[in-house]
Amino acid sequence: SKGGNLKEGIEQIRNERFDVVLLDLNLPDSMGQATFEKLHSSFPEIPIILTSGMEDEKLALKLIELGAQDYINKSNITSRIIEKSILHSVERNKLLISLQKSEEFTQRIISSSNDCIKELDLKGNLLSMSEGGQKSMEIDELEP
Repeated sequence: SKGGNLKEGIEQIRNERFDVVLLDLNLPDSMGQATFEKLHSSFPEIPIILTSGMEDEKLALKLIELGAQDYINKSNITSRIIEKSILHSVERNKLLISLQKSEEFTQRIISSSNDCIKELDLKGNLLSMSEGGQKSMEIDELEP
């Protein structure tokens, strides 16, 4: 669906279900990074593909780091490029959601385990420990 400005686009997304959003970074009521940030913070679960006539690859890379799925320069747009970007963005978003759910499930299991399970960083620093591990450490500290 085509919106004239960011405010109208956000209203459409609130009222309808969208699998992906093609977002022009230069709208009458918002420009550049602020345009992406407003939309992404309102709908973090929807993949966003950025489009712009500006050739600012530095900005595009920054916005991809902040959560955008892809960036297409308007001067290079073809239906094939859009189709490919949409397909990849939707699939990548599904994988990210699945990974996030898996990590949340694993964290719930680890945190509630009666076994001593520790999560360490690459240097061996303790990041987290299961409830069972915390209890066993408390018991160890109490025993002479």
